Amino acid sequence: MTEIFYKICPNCNYFCRTVEDNKFCPECGTRLLEHCPQCGSSIDFPYIRFCGKCGARLRNNGEDLKQIFSSAKDE
Repeated sequence: MTEIFYKICPNCNYFCRTVEDNKFCPECGTRLLEHCPQCGSSIDFPYIRFCGKCGARLRNNGEDLKQIFSSAKDE
């Protein structure tokens, strides 16, 4: 069985498969994530909120994106 991976918007609930050409969210314009910014693992569930391998937050949920990604790098 072939694994399906996704790109997700960290700012809203948009997602698409990695085979699509989208680089930015068509709903809010935020750059889509294809991998966890902390550990680099692929996103294998479209509604994921936290990375299953390292626990990094992948969805904004109202917080500033820069804060999320800078704190993920510091851990």
